[in-house]
Amino acid sequence: MVILLLVLQIAYTQTCDINGKPYYQFQDVQRILDKNKCNSCHNSQNNSTPWHYENYDNVFTTSICGDPIISRSRGDLSLLVDKLNGGPTQCGQAMPLYNTKMSHADLVAIESWITSGAPENCIPEFDDIKSILTNAQCNSCHNNQDRWSFVEYSKTFIKPNGNNCEDNIITKYAASESLLYQKLTEINACGNNNNAHGNAIGKEQLDKIRDWINTGAPESFKVLPVSLSDFYSSIKKDNEVTLNWITSAEVNTSHFEIQYSQNGIDFEVIGQRAATGKSTAGDQYMFTHQVTDYGFHYYRLKMIDLDQSFRFSSIRVEKAESPDEILTIAPIPILTSGICQVEWYPIDERERVKLLLVGITGNLYREYIIQNGINEIDVSGLISGVYYIAVEDYVGHRVLRKVVVYDR
Repeated sequence: MVILLLVLQIAYTQTCDINGKPYYQFQDVQRILDKNKCNSCHNSQNNSTPWHYENYDNVFTTSICGDPIISRSRGDLSLLVDKLNGGPTQCGQAMPLYNTKMSHADLVAIESWITSGAPENCIPEFDDIKSILTNAQCNSCHNNQDRWSFVEYSKTFIKPNGNNCEDNIITKYAASESLLYQKLTEINACGNNNNAHGNAIGKEQLDKIRDWINTGAPESFKVLPVSLSDFYSSIKKDNEVTLNWITSAEVNTSHFEIQYSQNGIDFEVIGQRAATGKSTAGDQYMFTHQVTDYGFHYYRLKMIDLDQSFRFSSIRVEKAESPDEILTIAPIPILTSGICQVEWYPIDERERVKLLLVGITGNLYREYIIQNGINEIDVSGLISGVYYIAVEDYVGHRVLRKVVVYDR
């Protein structure tokens, strides 16, 4: 039954297939977000939420905290994933609201799309790009050692002698920073442009070149690094956390590091799993970790190749519940000119406690005394940035909550 549901999930969302391996494109992600009713708020008619996903270009805006909503190839640095993950967020509220947590299958699908470069359409290979440029007769000029050449994959990255333009010919995962894409789309691009570049290339072909660069400019999909088709966590009543992940393919993969954090920023290695090294889909792994502290616990994978290159997975969050102790902060993010509301109910019925506001480097900025219950603290005068609110729990451990303070 579980396998059938997974197959239905893939069939419903993944519309791209390359050498038998399914990939996501933007319309797949749109369907997933619509299915989770994200369009009820994130639509162009709602001016209170600046992020919309009705249009491909709109999804790459930045948040009010300055973080990218989507960071191509880095799900772990994308605020969208952080908000959908089910735990505290670096900026604003977790989504969806009202405890309707997104399924891990949908979350992994969005992460997979971002990790592959967040393409609008199905991902092309180098031979596809070479054909586009050849059909546009670009080889009539770019055909000797004094000019840029695309006759071979390795040569497409080589800037010819005498080229003084600042950007690289191709910057992987960043078409806008790649001289090739600039030449094809910008009349005033660096160097000799004379309106010849891009005249014979239509929008569909230009989009393919953009997606190819943004997905890492692959020569072939046979050499793409390991990717996750599933990664989820769970916690038992005895606070044992279990991590499960499934790889879609493994080529030149060495091992996985399991990393853990109590604040979502500082991670430590708590275990390893050797990669099976198989190229087939469906390799499954599991790791368990016993936590002793109440509150949120953060996990991620470091996927390491044989050449020691690596990629991080997105973060998974689990909460070890305390039936009595509560520490919540609102609103998040906090305005520098505003009042922060702190709700505190200790496990040992203490009436008051010292609350510390510290920076990410550990510097103490403010001290407050809060009472059992709801408190308001003044944060006016603080510099915009990330801080931690800390109180001591009943056994002397610090309970931390990460908050963002910003100047509107």
